[in-house]
Amino acid sequence: STTEECNKLLKAKTALWWRKTTGSLPYERFSGPQIARMVNMYHSNYQHTERISLASSMIASIFLGKFAPIDYSDASGMNLLELSA
Repeated sequence: STTEECNKLLKAKTALWWRKTTGSLPYERFSGPQIARMVNMYHSNYQHTERISLASSMIASIFLGKFAPIDYSDASGMNLLELSA
């Protein structure tokens, strides 16, 4: 579970900041806390990570022959989309 990561994210920034910046609070199922957990668990491997892609963009990446951008609907459920950008 990523409850610990969600709690850390909420301690780092206020609930209001998360809502205004990403549109939602960190939830266990969101990619942001999931990625944070993997970084904490496998820090040395993460140091060598060039890119993290979602499974939902894999087929598009194959068709494009390059990394496909993350869809806005996916990004909004990740705690990684900056609404003001």
